[in-house]
Amino acid sequence: MLNQEEFLKQLREAFAIESKEHIQTIASALLALEQTHGEPDQELIETTYRAAHSLKGAARAVDLKDIEYICHSMESVFQALKRDEIRPESQLLDTLHEALHLIELELSNSAVPATEIGAICERLDQQAKKGSAILSTSLAPPSPTQASVAPPSPVPPSASTYKPETRPAIPSTIRVQAERLDTLLRESENLIAIKQLHAQIQAQLKSVLSLLSEASSGNQARKDSIHALSAISNRLASESVHISTIIDTLIEEAQSVLMLPCSVLFDSFPLAAYDIAKSLGKEVSLDISGQTIELEKRILEKLKDPLMHILRNAIDHGIEPPGEREAHGKPRRGHIAISVSHLDARHIEIIISDDGQGIDPESIRSTAVARRMFSESEAQKKTAGELYGLLFESGFSTSQIITDLSGRGLGLAIVKNAMDELEGSVHIDSEPGKGTSFHLVIPYTKASFKGNFVRVSEQTFVIPSSALEQGLRISQDAITAAGSANVIEYQDETIGIVHLGDILGISRPMETETPDHVIAVVCRSREKACAFIVDEIMGEQDVLIKPLGSLLQKVRGIYGATTGANDEVIPILNMKEILELAFSSLFGPPGRVQPEKASVASASAEKTNTPKRILVVEDSITSRTLITSILSAAGFQVQAATDGIEGYTLLKSEPFDLVVSDIEMPRLDGFGLTERIRNDATLANIPVILVTALESKEHKEKGIAVGANAYITKSNFAQSNLLETVRRFI
Repeated sequence: MLNQEEFLKQLREAFAIESKEHIQTIASALLALEQTHGEPDQELIETTYRAAHSLKGAARAVDLKDIEYICHSMESVFQALKRDEIRPESQLLDTLHEALHLIELELSNSAVPATEIGAICERLDQQAKKGSAILSTSLAPPSPTQASVAPPSPVPPSASTYKPETRPAIPSTIRVQAERLDTLLRESENLIAIKQLHAQIQAQLKSVLSLLSEASSGNQARKDSIHALSAISNRLASESVHISTIIDTLIEEAQSVLMLPCSVLFDSFPLAAYDIAKSLGKEVSLDISGQTIELEKRILEKLKDPLMHILRNAIDHGIEPPGEREAHGKPRRGHIAISVSHLDARHIEIIISDDGQGIDPESIRSTAVARRMFSESEAQKKTAGELYGLLFESGFSTSQIITDLSGRGLGLAIVKNAMDELEGSVHIDSEPGKGTSFHLVIPYTKASFKGNFVRVSEQTFVIPSSALEQGLRISQDAITAAGSANVIEYQDETIGIVHLGDILGISRPMETETPDHVIAVVCRSREKACAFIVDEIMGEQDVLIKPLGSLLQKVRGIYGATTGANDEVIPILNMKEILELAFSSLFGPPGRVQPEKASVASASAEKTNTPKRILVVEDSITSRTLITSILSAAGFQVQAATDGIEGYTLLKSEPFDLVVSDIEMPRLDGFGLTERIRNDATLANIPVILVTALESKEHKEKGIAVGANAYITKSNFAQSNLLETVRRFI
């Protein structure tokens, strides 16, 4: 029997699940009420009232008094709204959002001061009292008078009112812990190995029968034995088909249990969009379609962070401030749309689009050149699509303002990494001034897929069938040299060809003579294709992915592993990374200036062993010590100045590669120092990073206007932010 503490723990686990549903209902209704512009929508108000009432009752049951008190005050507001005593104006809705946020903090076990709880309840109660009537219910215990009233004595039912006892209906659904379902699916998927084992046994048996047949000429006893063995082989083949069907059905059913609607993923997005837009002084509406489409739970869990990064990016970088939108003839409120649709039998497509300012390819081009990723001439040859692809590189950002939302160049790198892990893809379409859309293609399930087994030397590898375009038998005469690379003609295009073993670091045995033909597989990543020479293409099978251990998580080119005969571990290749390694091997590292193409890069390469020199200009001894320590620990040579005049004097007398400056300083502030640097021909090219407590939009715009390369607010200051920003420029 459970004791009181264990019982309460179980109740609170159930409450945690239930409360999320009520909170999401309230949040979505509040956002919808905002669209009514102060006009009451009784259906929405009734929805929020019922959710708050249910949440209050559930909180009371698990003894969470603070949540109960907040819900009671919210309930008072919703009841006043129901009676048309108050209107859903923006100030009231903001207060309700704050109350909901405090409930979420309480649920996350964050310590919320009692004063905050009391203050929000008081504000809600005051706004509820603006009407002519106030809820008469109270959380206070009943008065002694009320408590002393005896309940009426029960009256036996008359014969006319008596109804026979009915048994409760057995529920059609039950609640099961997700971990148990995950275990069920994993164990079901392990049966794929049994299918593979049956196929291998059949192949071996056929081989033995073939050998015996050749050796049994004229021997009747052997022929009879072979006939019996052949019958066993046929029976095994028949049973294998039956077992394979059962296994496939079991796995499909187990996967279907863990298929969830996309609404589970997007439920929190409307409130997140509201909070982000409000913090940036913007107005945004969010439409989501296709939420009933189902994905496997493991896919949904992997998608949440990447999609939230794209949403933040759209609001922070894409949607313009209301005044700017109106000046350009756009509606004051920006619009973001998320759509989910079926692409084919194995994939869905998620499109996140906005009607904001779009992405300027020239800004990406100039940033890439400034970071010496390309020479000027190479950058001019890049298409808009190729430039958009750079945004997915870690640390790449065109934003000069570093905030807790964006500007560090990490968000879209997280998106790309997630898509690689899911064997999905992502690309960007954008039109400057009109808007941007992100297109993500994702498989429905993650655990198993079709894979082609190939042999390289004595090692077997799996190439996902989705990445393999075609197998080829290529004549040596068809392989030609193009510079330092070998190429072939394939379907009206010239593609590189390379030994897969060379890319994987597997040594090749010495060949006594060159074969007339080689076997190769053609793999493609977006518009680029490459042929990989292998020793054998062994065929396609269902593949069950086994995760790599923690020590092997970062091995480049390996996505996971599966098991073969005799529990042999077979690596699964990450063909996106393998293709990147192949292109680098054939044509040189992508995204890096070659020395012969850029004299600036050649000159800087000679100095790579010399630490970069940074000038820190900061009047606060605490901030100056902190910034200096961080930069020195990262290997930079750092010198400090206490104000703009001292900093400018040092710049005129000593060489520096970068300046980190505060804004508010005596004698000459950071704006003035930056302006002097930009107006001085000998200093104009030195990058300047402003680190300041001034967070207003006007200050940020002024910092960029006077020539700062980046603007970091101290509320968002972190060691990683500073170092990532510095390394963008030197």
